[in-house]
Amino acid sequence: MLSNAIFAKVFTARYLLYTITPLFILIIFLYFQHNRHLFFNLFAAFALILCLPILYRMSFSPQTLVLPSTETGYLTDWTSGWGIEESANFLIDRSKHSNVIVGTEGYFGTLPDGLQIYTDGIPHLTIIGQGLGFTEIPQSLLAAKAYGDEVYLLINQSRNKLSAFSLARLTLIEQYPKPDGDYLVLYRL
Repeated sequence: MLSNAIFAKVFTARYLLYTITPLFILIIFLYFQHNRHLFFNLFAAFALILCLPILYRMSFSPQTLVLPSTETGYLTDWTSGWGIEESANFLIDRSKHSNVIVGTEGYFGTLPDGLQIYTDGIPHLTIIGQGLGFTEIPQSLLAAKAYGDEVYLLINQSRNKLSAFSLARLTLIEQYPKPDGDYLVLYRL
């Protein structure tokens, strides 16, 4: 948390939400270690029992959480990571058979960096950030296709600005739904 606070230019709750569960458990543990009064221990145990359903939902079904409307990027919107792991698994499998090049929306952030987390060290799999708002298939992907590589494009449907001509050159491989009705879309060139 401290490193996020030091380096983040913009700070939102989504940078901290994943830390609440382990932090809460640590606080309760430390409380029990330093407080020997039965009343206070019973109160802490009761508080923990009341919080367990929320902690469970945060850990195992975060899409059921009701977050403030200002926190759209954690579970919904283009910054959420729904579908990245599934895309990575598909692309890793494809890289066992041929050289795979993947273009992603953006040069950094959720898509290229999230995908690289899952595919780090995988041979024959390269991820290339393509910027935002492109309307045509990027030249680097067309060149990789001409070279003989298996080429994919991973973008958020809500931010897809590709022309009809470009979309006609792509084959839809999979759409990964997000809780807000958007999709992470994997195309093959």
